[in-house]
Amino acid sequence: DNDVKAVRALLDATGKYDDILEVSGEVNSTSLKGKLSQFIKKHKNPEVKIDELLFYFTGHGGLFSEKFYFLLTDFEQKRAETTSLSNEELDAMLRSLSPQLAIKIVDSCHAGTAYVKDPDLLQKTLDTSKCQFNICYFMFSSQSNQSSYQDQRLSAFTEALLDACATFEGNDIRYKDIVDRVSDSFSENPEQRPLFVIQANLTEDFCSFEEEQKKTLIQTIEKYKQPHNQGSPTENPPVPGKPGSAANLSLLEIAKAQSADYCTKEEVDAFLAELKQKLQASTLPDHLAGIYQLKTEFNESNYPAYISDRA
Repeated sequence: DNDVKAVRALLDATGKYDDILEVSGEVNSTSLKGKLSQFIKKHKNPEVKIDELLFYFTGHGGLFSEKFYFLLTDFEQKRAETTSLSNEELDAMLRSLSPQLAIKIVDSCHAGTAYVKDPDLLQKTLDTSKCQFNICYFMFSSQSNQSSYQDQRLSAFTEALLDACATFEGNDIRYKDIVDRVSDSFSENPEQRPLFVIQANLTEDFCSFEEEQKKTLIQTIEKYKQPHNQGSPTENPPVPGKPGSAANLSLLEIAKAQSADYCTKEEVDAFLAELKQKLQASTLPDHLAGIYQLKTEFNESNYPAYISDRA
């Protein structure tokens, strides 16, 4: 949900999209496919040219019988076709609108499987995409044999995507600029390497942001990057500068509001005392007891020194 809301804030900030379908929360197969189908049919008009079509997905992905599926909340492997959305079905929907520029961003495990199953297939994919889409940028969060990672705030790939836009030095942000920055952010991460399939002249712009717009976007994105114990950002997060927002609270008020998430000194002391007692009562397993000697040692002075240093 945080991924969806943060990306929606990014898309809204561009001001370039005439219509946006946002689906989040409990997304079962019937609901999602129905909403997506209705959205596509609403815009299928041979007399209206669609300049750009962007699809973004964050969630679980799976590979079954060499086909990639977007896994939905009611997914059952024995009913994979019914309880998920296949990549082939999605592409058919997108192609039916004949967009001048097609963007697909997939943040899920095995995301790259959708297009690259072996080295020889990449060129075939590019050639086929040229026929299917006039210009396209496909961005996948991971290789076909990799997982995509996230924490309790945002998915790593989505966060890199957002940061690439919000921290761009210039004003006009090309899609290729986003690709390059996201790629660089994973350059030293062997466990997750994004995959990009591009059929374009690399001059296509995503948006143009002035410095003030980027500052506002950074503030908005930061709300969704906060740990959950600082207030869940999924439930109508405060907007900087608006009444009732955390931005209008004093430091003392913020500290008081967050104090409920922390333990008192008495609770910490009680926990450490119990931990010490359990450690002192610990014994080595039989197969180690004849080889090693277990010794526990406690330094009571570290805790107040740590508090003093932090202060």
